[in-house]
Amino acid sequence: TDHPSLENPGHQIAKWVLKKYPERENLLKGQGNVGAIHRAALFANYTAIEMIHKHVLALNRKFPEQAAPFSTLTNTVTDSGGTVLDWACNTFRISTPGDGAEHPFAHPQLQAARRKDGLKCYKYLRTRGSLHAFELGGVFRRYVYTAS
Repeated sequence: TDHPSLENPGHQIAKWVLKKYPERENLLKGQGNVGAIHRAALFANYTAIEMIHKHVLALNRKFPEQAAPFSTLTNTVTDSGGTVLDWACNTFRISTPGDGAEHPFAHPQLQAARRKDGLKCYKYLRTRGSLHAFELGGVFRRYVYTAS
């Protein structure tokens, strides 16, 4: 095992699913174009994101004629208008009532518990070419994150 958390039953299942359904498009299947990688980002699951990244790299080696950068996958915009990077932000963004960020996964206690992991996922995705939806549209916003 190359990562201690791969002993986790959820990660064992993810590994099996990637083996059983290896096609790249399966990583984006889901209601509203929300796929496994979006859910991994939303729940700050660094191991799952890393597994998916390695899976995409392996697919690129196996099928070089169909090779595509990991960022092609992560920069796919969901029906709600966000990329994987936008979903990752929901793990550490501080939401306030009325800002439109309230949802069951943005509860303040959950955010506090997942903030460190969320930032780790964000950095991993960002350094591999992932962009926010607004950047894909040509708009640049500066995010400033502070440790809390």
